[in-house]
Amino acid sequence: MKKKIYKIWSVGLVLVIAVTLLLAAAPVSAAPPPLAWGSESTPSTTGAVIGPAGVDVLDIAVAADGTTIYVAAKATGDTNLVYKSTNGGETWSNLSSATGLGITNTDLIAVAPDDADLVVVVDSAAPATTAVYVSTNGGTTWGALGTVEQSGAGTAADLYCVAISPETAGTHYIAVGGTEGANLGNVWYFNVGAAAPVWKECAGGSDFGDGTMPDSVGAVAFSPSSPRTRS
Repeated sequence: MKKKIYKIWSVGLVLVIAVTLLLAAAPVSAAPPPLAWGSESTPSTTGAVIGPAGVDVLDIAVAADGTTIYVAAKATGDTNLVYKSTNGGETWSNLSSATGLGITNTDLIAVAPDDADLVVVVDSAAPATTAVYVSTNGGTTWGALGTVEQSGAGTAADLYCVAISPETAGTHYIAVGGTEGANLGNVWYFNVGAAAPVWKECAGGSDFGDGTMPDSVGAVAFSPSSPRTRS
């Protein structure tokens, strides 16, 4: 009986040693590299640079398709520019001479979250009829949306932000925020695609919740599921 027990224990010892060797030989996964900031050099391939030397990028809008990008820029001598890329920034085209684009300062730009061809540019300091321009064909042609105001209410003096809503019942809403006078902020919206498109203001004395008006509005956004603005 003792001899048999010895043999069984010997087999068990061999198995334990074999398993230990297998575990030791198993590869150890490398730890992921630490997160860190890096730098990218300016592309030098022909057509890959957004604009010539001296161009300052003022605003960028990226469409939901991930490949269409619009840029508002200003060149030396205050020449205002709009650039577009349809391949994720590999190459760019200049839209500044497109039909109907009569804007003086291309300070702000936005693209619809569900339509890469619906794009808006804004002159932040032009309360007259040249403040906001819209294109529904990807920047091929443009049209002015008229004076940013509501009939019988204040006119925009300076504009600091712009946003476009998702389409709702055939209508996209364009919202801009800024001031309509000294220390008096407001938000206006325009219903592109409606039967009677017109500018309207969001603020009406107590519309901002606490009964007071902000000094200015510097950021505005739409809910993904609603055309109502968030400022």
